[in-house]
Amino acid sequence: VRQLAPRFDTIIFTKYVDNPRAVDPDELRDHLELLFDRPAHVVHDPVSAWKQARRLAHSSDLIVITGSLFLVGELRELLLDEHKESARCPGMAMPG
Repeated sequence: VRQLAPRFDTIIFTKYVDNPRAVDPDELRDHLELLFDRPAHVVHDPVSAWKQARRLAHSSDLIVITGSLFLVGELRELLLDEHKESARCPGMAMPG
């Protein structure tokens, strides 16, 4: 958190749903708030976190997913489907 937070305007904490070793996103947000004056959100499932990120982002913003490969794997199908949809309908604006 200490290394990444200064590089982003907004941070959304979530966790891989089926990992009992995952750090509680609320703990990460609390830690961030002690270190930085930065907006942070907690969304307890990755798909909803992705949707929140899309709503908060402007069309020119970069959304970064970081954490475990399990988390990225959990979102992979959703991201691929969105990519296919945008390629199929290039004039259609993606939500965000």
